[in-house]
Amino acid sequence: VVPFGSQVTGLALKESDLDVTVVGAENLLGGLGSREIICSCLEELGRHLQEHSSFEVTDRIFGAKVPILRTTFEGEVDVDISFNNLKPVQNTQLLGDYASLGFAVRGLCQAVKIWAQAAGVCGAAQGNLSLYTFSLMAIYYMQVDPWVGLPCLQVRQSYAGAQRSRDTYLPEFVCPLLLPDLVARFFLFYSEIFAWGREV
Repeated sequence: VVPFGSQVTGLALKESDLDVTVVGAENLLGGLGSREIICSCLEELGRHLQEHSSFEVTDRIFGAKVPILRTTFEGEVDVDISFNNLKPVQNTQLLGDYASLGFAVRGLCQAVKIWAQAAGVCGAAQGNLSLYTFSLMAIYYMQVDPWVGLPCLQVRQSYAGAQRSRDTYLPEFVCPLLLPDLVARFFLFYSEIFAWGREV
């Protein structure tokens, strides 16, 4: 079982859930070629978890692009479970590396996510951008703002993506702006400078 998402990257908010995926289950799932098999396995897992006093199965989101079994652990932590959902694991590592570059990155990502929730403009299920996407927007802004200059890890020769070793070099980064200035310039960038529909 591999955790991923904001609880791993360090960008979690107080109410953030824990995302985990079950990997290495190819034999059990017949190669994971069948959505029906995955949903059946999640259903079976749900039955077993319901027998455990610490877990409560709260929802089965099997119609989503990635089928999810939604549970609560000890009445406090929401845990979403999937099978062999590996792409988010790779994305989590990259986002975690950005978060490790300093408080400015973590602070802006979390501030933007808090605003998006308060404004009611996030949530893929509602047809909005996900909180993960808002984090990517914050990082992209910090990369292109000449006053900030956040390094782009994906293009560094020393960065090997999801397969990199733990001792891979990460660059030094010191943000010259305070968090309130970052937040203000983030909104200025996306409201007046960013070329919607053409950029990225």
